[in-house]
Amino acid sequence: MLKQIAIWQIATRVGLMVTWSAVFASAGPGGRVTQAEIDAMRENLATVANSVDQQLADQILAETLPLIGPNLHTAWENNANGLIFLRRFHTQTVIALNTFNNAADYDPETVATAIRNRLINSGGFGSASFTIGVTTLNDQAQLTFTHNVAYPAINVPIAPDIGLPNLEVRIIGSHNARTVVTPNVSLTFGVDGGGFYLDTQSAAFQLNTHTTISSLSATGTFAGLPVAFT
Repeated sequence: MLKQIAIWQIATRVGLMVTWSAVFASAGPGGRVTQAEIDAMRENLATVANSVDQQLADQILAETLPLIGPNLHTAWENNANGLIFLRRFHTQTVIALNTFNNAADYDPETVATAIRNRLINSGGFGSASFTIGVTTLNDQAQLTFTHNVAYPAINVPIAPDIGLPNLEVRIIGSHNARTVVTPNVSLTFGVDGGGFYLDTQSAAFQLNTHTTISSLSATGTFAGLPVAFT
């Protein structure tokens, strides 16, 4: 019998290597967000967030985990719920920023509210799962995104070696485990006299996964001998 619950936690501060265009944006007077700052965020957010997303996949999701091996990366490639929150964030945030196009400057909370509403109305984020803050510290606009929620379980293929290659276990055929993904993410983007940036000092990623098998009926081998897994 093979009946196993695997709990795996990976916590890392991502070593970010991102590039973006240094579009100058003048500071807004009196704690306002200027149109130039809005434009810089809109034009650069997707590039930077995509870079973070790719590094999340390559540095974290490609890790070999018990039961599922490196298959979280495959799930990410297939747009599995719980693994594409960064794509949803930047796509919907840019849509919200596109609505700010006809004034010299804007109230920070108005910008934050527009982004929050867009994230909620898009269906990708529950209202309690994230926070959005727009501030103008030293008259420089910053956008902070935090996200912490346990997503509904997704099907992830069990690795043929159950993610433990030295155990000499092999499972024949395709079988799925159920994985709950819980991200705990904090990212701050900003615009200053040098252009758009991601604050790598405060950027933090923690991705917890809880993988279970409720039942399994399969054949395979253990140390070269045929076995049945039930």
